[in-house]
Amino acid sequence: MHEGGVQTFGRAAFLRAGMVGAATVAGTALVAPSARAGLPAPVPVDDDVGYLQFTATGELVAVSLGTTLLQAPGFTAAQRQRLQALRAGSKRHLARLSLVLGADAPQFGDFDLQVPAPPGGTPKARLATSLDLAGLLAGVYLAAVSDTVDAATRGLHGRLLWSQAQQVSTLRVLSGLPSVAGGLPVPIPLEAAVPRLDAYLADAEPPV
Repeated sequence: MHEGGVQTFGRAAFLRAGMVGAATVAGTALVAPSARAGLPAPVPVDDDVGYLQFTATGELVAVSLGTTLLQAPGFTAAQRQRLQALRAGSKRHLARLSLVLGADAPQFGDFDLQVPAPPGGTPKARLATSLDLAGLLAGVYLAAVSDTVDAATRGLHGRLLWSQAQQVSTLRVLSGLPSVAGGLPVPIPLEAAVPRLDAYLADAEPPV
């Protein structure tokens, strides 16, 4: 599958590997080089790893959807430039998260992405899926800022949240919506977020 190919990972398997397995992963040396000079390196503990695994997988899906959008008809040259920038941003997010997770980071080719064809196949309908995922990731980043134990990991999620908010705003503009939604964003805990992300992922085999 192309770079957008993401791993088959059903809800039960995701919960087992990303959340229940967090304690195992947290027991290993997850000290990554600081993303920025002067910033402490994240050392996630306990459920911190669950947030990292979830958001890394979500960014994999975001890159995949970005590839699909760029291959779809109906977008202007200017819109495609923005879509390319969005996809590049998701790649940067993924790289930051993968740096912390190390060998436990999800990889392209590990998953099998399933995205229902939008009704009518219009550009706006295609963008709706990416906007929904972008909002989901923003909500989880916000929850991670509140729930993460390790201060450096919490700081990383905060920086990713700031960047993700710009992604959401750009997708809203491309969709013909106001750049900023009304009201304050709501954090989305992992328990609520997992089924929504799992809808994009199909099991290659039943969970063991």
